[in-house]
Amino acid sequence: MKTLPPSKSYVFILVGALYAYVVVTRLIGIDFGYHWDETRTQIQRLEWSLESELLLPRWYKYPMLTYDLGMLNVGWNAISHLVSGDPHPDGWKVHLVRDIYKLSFLKRLRAEQVILAYLAIFWIFIALYRRRGNPWEGLLGAATFGFSWEIGYHFRWFMGDPLMVMFVCLAIMAIFCAQTSPNPRRWWRLAAIATGLATSAKYPGGALIVPVLLSILLHRDDTTAFRKRVIVGIEAITLMALTFVITTPGAVLDPFMFVKGMLAQQHVYAHGHGGHTIQPGLPHMQQMTIYIGLVGLSRFAVVAGALSVLAIAGTVTLIREDWRLALTYLSYPILLFLFFGTYSVMLVRNLIPFVPVAAILVGIGGFAIYRGLAARQRVARLYIATLVVTVVFNGGWLLFEGNSILTRGTTDYIAQLNRYLASHANRRFVISATVRAALTETGNSAHTNMVSVPGEADAAIFYMDEVTPWQRWPCNNRRFFDTWFGPREVNLNYYPNWAGDNRIVVVPIAHTSGLGLFDEP
Repeated sequence: MKTLPPSKSYVFILVGALYAYVVVTRLIGIDFGYHWDETRTQIQRLEWSLESELLLPRWYKYPMLTYDLGMLNVGWNAISHLVSGDPHPDGWKVHLVRDIYKLSFLKRLRAEQVILAYLAIFWIFIALYRRRGNPWEGLLGAATFGFSWEIGYHFRWFMGDPLMVMFVCLAIMAIFCAQTSPNPRRWWRLAAIATGLATSAKYPGGALIVPVLLSILLHRDDTTAFRKRVIVGIEAITLMALTFVITTPGAVLDPFMFVKGMLAQQHVYAHGHGGHTIQPGLPHMQQMTIYIGLVGLSRFAVVAGALSVLAIAGTVTLIREDWRLALTYLSYPILLFLFFGTYSVMLVRNLIPFVPVAAILVGIGGFAIYRGLAARQRVARLYIATLVVTVVFNGGWLLFEGNSILTRGTTDYIAQLNRYLASHANRRFVISATVRAALTETGNSAHTNMVSVPGEADAAIFYMDEVTPWQRWPCNNRRFFDTWFGPREVNLNYYPNWAGDNRIVVVPIAHTSGLGLFDEP
Protein backbone atom coordinates (compact mmCIF):
# COMPACT_ATOMS: atom_id res chain seq x y z
CA MET A 1 0.00 0.00 0.00
CA LYS A 2 1.07 3.58 -0.42
CA THR A 3 2.63 5.19 2.64
CA LEU A 4 1.98 8.67 3.96
CA PRO A 5 3.88 11.47 2.17
CA PRO A 6 7.54 11.12 3.19
CA SER A 7 8.59 14.75 2.82
CA LYS A 8 10.20 15.79 6.11
CA SER A 9 10.21 19.48 5.27
CA TYR A 10 6.46 19.34 4.66
CA VAL A 11 5.88 17.92 8.14
CA PHE A 12 8.29 20.42 9.73
CA ILE A 13 6.22 23.24 8.24
CA LEU A 14 3.08 21.69 9.72
CA VAL A 15 4.73 21.53 13.16
CA GLY A 16 5.63 25.22 12.89
CA ALA A 17 2.08 26.03 11.82
CA LEU A 18 0.74 24.01 14.75
CA TYR A 19 2.87 26.03 17.18
CA ALA A 20 1.80 29.33 15.62
CA TYR A 21 -1.90 28.40 15.66
CA VAL A 22 -1.90 27.26 19.27
CA VAL A 23 0.03 30.31 20.48
CA VAL A 24 -2.30 32.69 18.63
CA THR A 25 -5.43 31.05 20.07
CA ARG A 26 -3.91 31.42 23.56
CA LEU A 27 -2.90 35.03 23.02
CA ILE A 28 -6.32 36.18 21.82
CA GLY A 29 -7.68 35.13 25.20
CA ILE A 30 -4.73 36.36 27.26
CA ASP A 31 -6.94 38.92 29.05
CA PHE A 32 -9.12 36.21 30.60
CA GLY A 33 -9.59 37.97 33.94
CA TYR A 34 -8.45 37.24 37.47
CA HIS A 35 -6.43 34.28 38.70
CA TRP A 36 -6.00 34.13 42.46
CA ASP A 37 -2.39 32.88 42.52
CA GLU A 38 -0.97 35.28 39.95
CA THR A 39 -1.43 38.40 42.06
CA ARG A 40 -1.29 36.91 45.56
CA THR A 41 1.90 34.96 44.95
CA GLN A 42 3.73 35.70 41.70
CA ILE A 43 3.25 39.48 41.52
CA GLN A 44 3.41 39.97 45.27
CA ARG A 45 6.81 38.28 45.37
CA LEU A 46 8.09 40.90 42.95
CA GLU A 47 6.72 43.67 45.17
CA TRP A 48 8.45 42.21 48.24
CA SER A 49 11.78 42.23 46.39
CA LEU A 50 11.31 45.81 45.23
CA GLU A 51 10.34 46.98 48.71
CA SER A 52 13.24 45.16 50.40
CA GLU A 53 15.69 45.81 47.53
CA LEU A 54 16.67 42.15 47.88
CA LEU A 55 16.70 39.86 44.84
CA LEU A 56 14.99 37.08 46.76
CA PRO A 57 11.23 36.58 47.12
CA ARG A 58 11.36 35.40 50.80
CA TRP A 59 8.42 33.11 49.91
CA TYR A 60 9.04 29.60 48.58
CA LYS A 61 5.81 27.63 48.39
CA TYR A 62 6.74 27.77 44.71
CA PRO A 63 10.36 27.86 43.51
CA MET A 64 11.80 30.85 41.70
CA LEU A 65 11.74 30.37 37.92
CA THR A 66 8.57 32.43 37.41
CA TYR A 67 9.98 34.97 39.85
CA ASP A 68 13.14 35.14 37.71
CA LEU A 69 11.05 35.81 34.60
CA GLY A 70 9.07 38.44 36.46
CA MET A 71 12.21 40.22 37.69
CA LEU A 72 13.64 40.25 34.16
CA ASN A 73 10.53 42.16 33.12
CA VAL A 74 10.85 44.49 36.10
CA GLY A 75 14.42 45.16 35.02
CA TRP A 76 13.24 45.88 31.48
CA ASN A 77 10.71 48.37 32.86
CA ALA A 78 13.41 50.07 34.93
CA ILE A 79 15.70 50.42 31.89
CA SER A 80 12.81 51.75 29.80
CA HIS A 81 12.05 54.42 32.40
CA LEU A 82 15.71 55.42 32.63
CA VAL A 83 16.08 55.67 28.86
CA SER A 84 12.87 57.69 28.48
CA GLY A 85 13.90 60.08 31.26
CA ASP A 86 10.46 60.03 32.88
CA PRO A 87 10.41 61.96 36.16
CA HIS A 88 9.50 59.88 39.22
CA PRO A 89 8.60 62.29 42.05
CA ASP A 90 7.56 59.37 44.28
CA GLY A 91 10.83 57.50 43.71
CA TRP A 92 11.77 54.71 41.30
CA LYS A 93 10.69 51.99 43.73
CA VAL A 94 7.11 53.24 44.02
CA HIS A 95 6.92 53.66 40.25
CA LEU A 96 8.09 50.09 39.57
CA VAL A 97 5.65 48.68 42.14
CA ARG A 98 2.83 50.49 40.35
CA ASP A 99 4.02 48.99 37.07
CA ILE A 100 3.86 45.39 38.23
CA TYR A 101 0.21 45.74 39.30
CA LYS A 102 -0.87 47.04 35.89
CA LEU A 103 -2.86 44.67 33.71
CA SER A 104 -0.48 45.32 30.81
CA PHE A 105 2.43 43.94 32.86
CA LEU A 106 0.53 40.78 33.80
CA LYS A 107 -0.60 40.25 30.21
CA ARG A 108 3.00 40.53 29.07
CA LEU A 109 4.11 37.90 31.57
CA ARG A 110 1.29 35.60 30.49
CA ALA A 111 2.14 36.06 26.81
CA GLU A 112 5.85 35.42 27.33
CA GLN A 113 5.07 32.25 29.22
CA VAL A 114 2.69 31.03 26.51
CA ILE A 115 5.36 31.55 23.86
CA LEU A 116 7.99 29.75 25.94
CA ALA A 117 5.82 26.92 27.29
CA TYR A 118 4.51 25.85 23.90
CA LEU A 119 8.06 25.13 22.75
CA ALA A 120 7.09 21.75 24.21
CA ILE A 121 5.41 21.07 20.84
CA PHE A 122 8.83 20.98 19.19
CA TRP A 123 10.40 18.86 21.94
CA ILE A 124 7.63 16.24 21.60
CA PHE A 125 7.98 16.20 17.82
CA ILE A 126 11.75 15.77 17.98
CA ALA A 127 11.50 13.01 20.63
CA LEU A 128 9.17 10.93 18.49
CA TYR A 129 10.99 11.70 15.24
CA ARG A 130 14.31 10.58 16.69
CA ARG A 131 12.78 7.36 18.01
CA ARG A 132 11.77 5.88 14.63
CA GLY A 133 12.52 8.54 12.05
CA ASN A 134 8.80 8.96 11.33
CA PRO A 135 7.88 12.66 11.23
CA TRP A 136 4.15 11.88 11.07
CA GLU A 137 4.35 10.05 14.38
CA GLY A 138 5.99 13.14 15.82
CA LEU A 139 3.32 15.41 14.36
CA LEU A 140 0.52 13.29 15.85
CA GLY A 141 2.08 13.44 19.32
CA ALA A 142 2.76 17.18 19.05
CA ALA A 143 -0.76 17.96 17.80
CA THR A 144 -2.39 15.82 20.51
CA PHE A 145 -0.49 17.82 23.12
CA GLY A 146 -0.88 21.22 21.45
CA PHE A 147 -4.64 20.89 20.97
CA SER A 148 -5.34 19.77 24.54
CA TRP A 149 -7.72 22.24 26.19
CA GLU A 150 -6.41 21.34 29.65
CA ILE A 151 -2.95 22.37 28.53
CA GLY A 152 -4.41 25.36 26.71
CA TYR A 153 -6.10 27.17 29.57
CA HIS A 154 -3.51 26.21 32.18
CA PHE A 155 -0.72 27.57 29.95
CA ARG A 156 -2.27 31.06 30.08
CA TRP A 157 -1.76 31.28 33.83
CA PHE A 158 1.42 32.96 35.00
CA MET A 159 2.34 30.08 37.28
CA GLY A 160 5.14 27.54 37.39
CA ASP A 161 3.16 24.68 35.84
CA PRO A 162 3.49 25.66 32.14
CA LEU A 163 7.26 26.14 32.29
CA MET A 164 7.63 22.92 34.27
CA VAL A 165 5.75 21.00 31.56
CA MET A 166 7.89 22.55 28.84
CA PHE A 167 11.13 21.52 30.58
CA VAL A 168 9.69 18.07 31.30
CA CYS A 169 9.20 17.71 27.54
CA LEU A 170 12.74 18.96 26.89
CA ALA A 171 14.15 16.37 29.29
CA ILE A 172 12.06 13.63 27.67
CA MET A 173 13.30 14.70 24.24
CA ALA A 174 16.90 14.51 25.46
CA ILE A 175 16.31 11.03 26.92
CA PHE A 176 14.82 9.80 23.63
CA CYS A 177 17.72 11.31 21.67
CA ALA A 178 20.25 9.70 24.01
CA GLN A 179 18.87 6.27 23.11
CA THR A 180 19.93 6.59 19.47
CA SER A 181 22.88 8.99 19.70
CA PRO A 182 26.53 7.89 19.28
CA ASN A 183 27.31 10.50 21.96
CA PRO A 184 24.52 10.12 24.53
CA ARG A 185 26.37 11.94 27.29
CA ARG A 186 25.61 15.38 25.85
CA TRP A 187 21.92 14.50 25.77
CA TRP A 188 22.03 13.31 29.38
CA ARG A 189 23.59 16.63 30.32
CA LEU A 190 20.78 18.46 28.56
CA ALA A 191 18.22 16.24 30.31
CA ALA A 192 19.80 17.00 33.68
CA ILE A 193 19.78 20.77 33.05
CA ALA A 194 16.15 20.57 31.88
CA THR A 195 15.31 18.66 35.07
CA GLY A 196 16.88 21.40 37.18
CA LEU A 197 14.85 24.03 35.33
CA ALA A 198 11.65 21.97 35.66
CA THR A 199 12.26 21.72 39.42
CA SER A 200 12.87 25.46 39.60
CA ALA A 201 9.50 25.99 37.91
CA LYS A 202 7.67 23.62 40.28
CA TYR A 203 9.10 21.17 42.79
CA PRO A 204 7.56 17.93 41.37
CA GLY A 205 9.74 18.46 38.32
CA GLY A 206 12.55 17.01 40.42
CA ALA A 207 11.13 13.51 39.89
CA LEU A 208 12.56 13.70 36.36
CA ILE A 209 16.00 12.86 37.71
CA VAL A 210 14.84 9.23 38.05
CA PRO A 211 14.28 8.64 34.29
CA VAL A 212 17.50 10.54 33.57
CA LEU A 213 19.46 8.17 35.80
CA LEU A 214 17.64 5.13 34.42
CA SER A 215 18.48 6.27 30.89
CA ILE A 216 22.15 6.32 31.86
CA LEU A 217 22.12 2.98 33.70
CA LEU A 218 20.00 1.11 31.14
CA HIS A 219 21.58 2.48 27.98
CA ARG A 220 21.99 -0.26 25.37
CA ASP A 221 25.75 0.35 25.00
CA ASP A 222 26.93 -2.71 26.89
CA THR A 223 30.60 -1.76 26.48
CA THR A 224 30.34 1.09 28.99
CA ALA A 225 31.51 -0.04 32.43
CA PHE A 226 29.07 0.27 35.34
CA ARG A 227 31.54 2.50 37.18
CA LYS A 228 31.58 4.98 34.29
CA ARG A 229 27.77 5.00 34.22
CA VAL A 230 27.76 5.85 37.93
CA ILE A 231 30.14 8.75 37.26
CA VAL A 232 27.88 10.03 34.46
CA GLY A 233 24.90 9.68 36.82
CA ILE A 234 26.67 11.74 39.50
CA GLU A 235 27.45 14.32 36.83
CA ALA A 236 23.73 14.47 35.92
CA ILE A 237 22.68 14.93 39.55
CA THR A 238 25.28 17.67 39.98
CA LEU A 239 24.15 19.49 36.83
CA MET A 240 20.52 19.29 37.94
CA ALA A 241 21.36 20.63 41.43
CA LEU A 242 23.51 23.46 40.07
CA THR A 243 20.84 24.49 37.58
CA PHE A 244 18.23 24.49 40.33
CA VAL A 245 20.37 26.56 42.72
CA ILE A 246 21.30 29.08 40.00
CA THR A 247 17.63 29.65 39.12
CA THR A 248 16.31 29.26 42.69
CA PRO A 249 19.18 30.74 44.73
CA GLY A 250 16.87 31.18 47.74
CA ALA A 251 17.37 27.45 48.42
CA VAL A 252 20.94 28.30 49.49
CA LEU A 253 20.85 32.02 50.32
CA ASP A 254 17.58 31.96 52.27
CA PRO A 255 17.45 28.39 53.63
CA PHE A 256 15.17 28.98 56.63
CA MET A 257 12.43 30.65 54.60
CA PHE A 258 12.93 28.13 51.80
CA VAL A 259 12.33 25.15 54.09
CA LYS A 260 9.45 26.99 55.78
CA GLY A 261 7.76 27.55 52.40
CA MET A 262 8.14 23.94 51.31
CA LEU A 263 6.78 22.64 54.63
CA ALA A 264 3.83 25.03 54.43
CA GLN A 265 2.94 23.73 50.96
CA GLN A 266 3.32 20.14 52.11
CA HIS A 267 0.99 20.87 55.05
CA VAL A 268 -1.74 22.15 52.71
CA TYR A 269 -1.57 19.07 50.48
CA ALA A 270 -1.53 16.74 53.48
CA HIS A 271 -4.54 18.29 55.25
CA GLY A 272 -6.86 19.57 52.50
CA HIS A 273 -7.77 22.70 50.56
CA GLY A 274 -11.49 23.54 50.40
CA GLY A 275 -13.43 21.63 47.76
CA HIS A 276 -10.20 20.21 46.34
CA THR A 277 -9.84 18.00 49.42
CA ILE A 278 -9.98 14.29 48.61
CA GLN A 279 -9.31 11.03 50.43
CA PRO A 280 -5.72 9.98 49.74
CA GLY A 281 -4.87 6.62 48.27
CA LEU A 282 -7.20 4.74 45.93
CA PRO A 283 -10.03 7.37 45.84
CA HIS A 284 -7.52 10.04 44.84
CA MET A 285 -5.85 7.80 42.29
CA GLN A 286 -9.22 6.86 40.81
CA GLN A 287 -10.11 10.51 40.23
CA MET A 288 -6.65 11.18 38.80
CA THR A 289 -7.14 8.31 36.36
CA ILE A 290 -10.52 9.70 35.26
CA TYR A 291 -8.99 13.13 34.68
CA ILE A 292 -5.97 11.82 32.77
CA GLY A 293 -7.99 9.36 30.68
CA LEU A 294 -11.24 11.22 29.99
CA VAL A 295 -10.36 14.90 30.32
CA GLY A 296 -6.66 15.59 29.85
CA LEU A 297 -6.41 15.03 26.09
CA SER A 298 -9.68 16.67 25.01
CA ARG A 299 -12.59 18.84 26.08
CA PHE A 300 -14.82 15.99 24.91
CA ALA A 301 -14.78 12.76 26.92
CA VAL A 302 -15.34 10.51 23.89
CA VAL A 303 -12.38 12.04 22.07
CA ALA A 304 -10.21 11.97 25.18
CA GLY A 305 -11.12 8.33 25.78
CA ALA A 306 -10.34 7.36 22.18
CA LEU A 307 -6.95 9.08 22.34
CA SER A 308 -6.28 7.38 25.68
CA VAL A 309 -6.85 4.01 23.98
CA LEU A 310 -4.13 4.99 21.48
CA ALA A 311 -1.90 5.93 24.42
CA ILE A 312 -2.40 2.46 25.90
CA ALA A 313 -1.53 0.96 22.52
CA GLY A 314 1.56 3.17 22.49
CA THR A 315 2.58 1.93 25.93
CA VAL A 316 2.34 -1.71 24.79
CA THR A 317 4.24 -0.91 21.59
CA LEU A 318 7.03 0.90 23.43
CA ILE A 319 7.45 -1.98 25.89
CA ARG A 320 7.65 -4.49 23.01
CA GLU A 321 10.05 -2.45 20.88
CA ASP A 322 12.39 -1.07 23.56
CA TRP A 323 11.87 -2.18 27.14
CA ARG A 324 14.77 -0.04 28.34
CA LEU A 325 13.27 3.16 26.97
CA ALA A 326 9.82 2.09 28.17
CA LEU A 327 11.00 1.56 31.75
CA THR A 328 12.93 4.83 31.66
CA TYR A 329 10.09 6.84 30.15
CA LEU A 330 7.24 5.42 32.23
CA SER A 331 9.10 5.80 35.53
CA TYR A 332 8.33 9.53 35.64
CA PRO A 333 4.51 9.37 35.30
CA ILE A 334 4.37 6.38 37.66
CA LEU A 335 6.36 8.22 40.34
CA LEU A 336 4.29 11.37 39.87
CA PHE A 337 1.03 9.40 40.05
CA LEU A 338 2.02 7.66 43.28
CA PHE A 339 3.35 10.90 44.77
CA PHE A 340 0.20 12.94 44.24
CA GLY A 341 -2.04 10.00 45.11
CA THR A 342 -0.77 9.99 48.68
CA TYR A 343 -1.97 13.55 49.31
CA SER A 344 -5.36 14.90 50.41
CA VAL A 345 -5.64 17.63 47.74
CA MET A 346 -6.39 17.19 44.05
CA LEU A 347 -5.69 20.27 41.97
CA VAL A 348 -5.69 19.24 38.33
CA ARG A 349 -3.06 21.77 37.36
CA ASN A 350 -0.65 19.38 39.12
CA LEU A 351 -1.68 16.68 36.66
CA ILE A 352 -0.97 18.45 33.38
CA PRO A 353 2.53 16.85 33.09
CA PHE A 354 0.66 13.62 32.31
CA VAL A 355 -0.72 15.20 29.13
CA PRO A 356 2.56 15.35 27.17
CA VAL A 357 3.47 11.89 28.46
CA ALA A 358 0.16 10.57 27.11
CA ALA A 359 0.46 12.57 23.88
CA ILE A 360 3.82 10.96 23.08
CA LEU A 361 2.25 7.54 23.66
CA VAL A 362 -0.63 8.55 21.36
CA GLY A 363 1.90 9.25 18.61
CA ILE A 364 3.55 5.85 19.13
CA GLY A 365 0.28 3.94 19.44
CA GLY A 366 -1.48 5.76 16.65
CA PHE A 367 1.09 4.75 14.07
CA ALA A 368 1.60 1.27 15.50
CA ILE A 369 -2.07 0.64 14.72
CA TYR A 370 -1.62 2.23 11.27
CA ARG A 371 1.25 -0.14 10.49
CA GLY A 372 -0.91 -3.04 11.65
CA LEU A 373 -3.54 -2.08 9.09
CA ALA A 374 -1.06 -2.10 6.20
CA ALA A 375 -2.72 -5.06 4.51
CA ARG A 376 -6.12 -3.36 4.54
CA GLN A 377 -5.62 -0.20 2.53
CA ARG A 378 -9.15 1.21 2.72
CA VAL A 379 -9.39 0.63 6.46
CA ALA A 380 -5.98 2.24 6.95
CA ARG A 381 -7.05 5.33 5.00
CA LEU A 382 -10.30 5.59 6.94
CA TYR A 383 -8.35 5.22 10.19
CA ILE A 384 -5.94 8.03 9.28
CA ALA A 385 -8.82 10.26 8.17
CA THR A 386 -10.61 9.65 11.48
CA LEU A 387 -7.41 10.39 13.38
CA VAL A 388 -6.90 13.67 11.55
CA VAL A 389 -10.52 14.78 12.09
CA THR A 390 -10.34 13.90 15.78
CA VAL A 391 -7.16 15.84 16.43
CA VAL A 392 -8.22 18.85 14.32
CA PHE A 393 -11.57 18.88 16.12
CA ASN A 394 -9.67 19.51 19.35
CA GLY A 395 -7.86 22.38 17.66
CA GLY A 396 -11.16 23.95 16.63
CA TRP A 397 -12.29 24.02 20.25
CA LEU A 398 -9.23 26.09 21.18
CA LEU A 399 -10.27 28.77 18.69
CA PHE A 400 -13.84 28.77 19.99
CA GLU A 401 -12.60 29.00 23.58
CA GLY A 402 -10.24 31.88 22.81
CA ASN A 403 -12.98 33.78 21.01
CA SER A 404 -15.36 33.27 23.96
CA ILE A 405 -12.89 35.21 26.12
CA LEU A 406 -12.39 37.91 23.51
CA THR A 407 -16.15 38.54 23.20
CA ARG A 408 -17.15 38.04 26.83
CA GLY A 409 -17.95 41.72 27.29
CA THR A 410 -20.42 41.83 24.38
CA THR A 411 -22.09 38.38 24.51
CA ASP A 412 -25.69 38.28 25.75
CA TYR A 413 -25.63 35.39 28.20
CA ILE A 414 -29.22 35.92 29.30
CA ALA A 415 -30.30 35.39 25.68
CA GLN A 416 -28.22 32.19 25.61
CA LEU A 417 -29.95 31.02 28.80
CA ASN A 418 -33.34 31.82 27.31
CA ARG A 419 -32.56 29.68 24.26
CA TYR A 420 -31.32 26.90 26.52
CA LEU A 421 -34.55 26.87 28.55
CA ALA A 422 -36.62 26.81 25.36
CA SER A 423 -34.62 23.93 23.87
CA HIS A 424 -34.81 21.86 27.08
CA ALA A 425 -38.58 22.01 27.57
CA ASN A 426 -38.62 18.42 28.82
CA ARG A 427 -36.47 19.32 31.85
CA ARG A 428 -37.51 21.33 34.91
CA PHE A 429 -35.32 23.99 36.47
CA VAL A 430 -35.34 25.77 39.81
CA ILE A 431 -33.91 29.24 39.25
CA SER A 432 -32.36 31.61 41.77
CA ALA A 433 -34.06 34.93 42.42
CA THR A 434 -31.14 36.81 40.85
CA VAL A 435 -31.29 34.88 37.57
CA ARG A 436 -35.10 35.02 37.54
CA ALA A 437 -34.94 38.80 37.92
CA ALA A 438 -32.50 39.02 35.00
CA LEU A 439 -34.84 36.94 32.84
CA THR A 440 -37.84 39.07 33.85
CA GLU A 441 -35.94 42.24 33.05
CA THR A 442 -35.43 41.05 29.49
CA GLY A 443 -38.97 39.72 29.12
CA ASN A 444 -37.95 36.05 29.11
CA SER A 445 -39.55 34.68 32.29
CA ALA A 446 -42.52 32.83 30.76
CA HIS A 447 -40.90 29.39 30.45
CA THR A 448 -43.20 26.65 31.72
CA ASN A 449 -40.28 24.45 32.79
CA MET A 450 -39.28 26.87 35.57
CA VAL A 451 -40.36 25.56 39.00
CA SER A 452 -40.09 27.02 42.48
CA VAL A 453 -39.67 23.80 44.50
CA PRO A 454 -36.17 22.24 44.31
CA GLY A 455 -37.61 18.76 44.79
CA GLU A 456 -39.53 19.09 41.52
CA ALA A 457 -36.49 20.22 39.52
CA ASP A 458 -33.95 18.30 37.47
CA ALA A 459 -31.38 21.07 37.69
CA ALA A 460 -30.71 24.44 39.31
CA ILE A 461 -29.71 27.67 37.57
CA PHE A 462 -27.92 30.46 39.40
CA TYR A 463 -24.99 32.88 39.31
CA MET A 464 -21.70 31.50 40.59
CA ASP A 465 -21.15 34.32 43.05
CA GLU A 466 -24.35 33.32 44.87
CA VAL A 467 -22.35 30.48 46.46
CA THR A 468 -20.19 31.70 49.33
CA PRO A 469 -17.65 31.06 50.68
CA TRP A 470 -15.67 29.45 47.87
CA GLN A 471 -14.89 26.43 50.06
CA ARG A 472 -18.51 25.26 49.58
CA TRP A 473 -17.85 24.30 45.97
CA PRO A 474 -17.04 20.58 45.51
CA CYS A 475 -14.31 20.09 42.93
CA ASN A 476 -12.90 17.25 40.84
CA ASN A 477 -16.17 16.06 39.30
CA ARG A 478 -15.81 16.10 35.50
CA ARG A 479 -19.62 16.35 35.09
CA PHE A 480 -20.50 18.68 37.96
CA PHE A 481 -22.12 21.25 35.63
CA ASP A 482 -24.58 20.56 32.84
CA THR A 483 -23.36 23.74 31.18
CA TRP A 484 -22.59 27.38 31.89
CA PHE A 485 -23.09 30.69 30.14
CA GLY A 486 -19.92 32.71 30.02
CA PRO A 487 -16.38 32.53 28.67
CA ARG A 488 -14.66 29.15 28.46
CA GLU A 489 -11.34 30.24 29.90
CA VAL A 490 -11.30 27.39 32.41
CA ASN A 491 -12.79 23.95 32.97
CA LEU A 492 -15.31 24.88 35.67
CA ASN A 493 -15.96 21.24 36.52
CA TYR A 494 -12.52 21.13 38.10
CA TYR A 495 -12.43 24.78 39.19
CA PRO A 496 -16.02 25.57 40.29
CA ASN A 497 -14.54 27.96 42.86
CA TRP A 498 -12.98 29.98 40.02
CA ALA A 499 -12.63 33.62 40.98
CA GLY A 500 -12.87 34.97 37.43
CA ASP A 501 -15.91 36.35 35.61
CA ASN A 502 -19.24 35.72 37.29
CA ARG A 503 -21.46 33.52 35.11
CA ILE A 504 -24.75 31.66 35.04
CA VAL A 505 -24.39 27.91 35.66
CA VAL A 506 -26.71 24.93 35.26
CA VAL A 507 -26.14 22.29 37.94
CA PRO A 508 -27.96 18.92 38.35
CA ILE A 509 -30.12 19.23 41.45
CA ALA A 510 -28.29 16.34 43.10
CA HIS A 511 -25.07 18.37 43.00
CA THR A 512 -26.50 21.43 44.77
CA SER A 513 -26.47 19.87 48.23
CA GLY A 514 -24.21 21.88 50.49
CA LEU A 515 -24.07 24.96 48.25
CA GLY A 516 -26.47 26.82 50.55
CA LEU A 517 -28.88 27.92 47.83
CA PHE A 518 -31.82 25.55 47.50
CA ASP A 519 -31.33 22.98 50.24
CA GLU A 520 -31.16 25.32 53.22
CA PRO A 521 -33.64 27.87 54.62
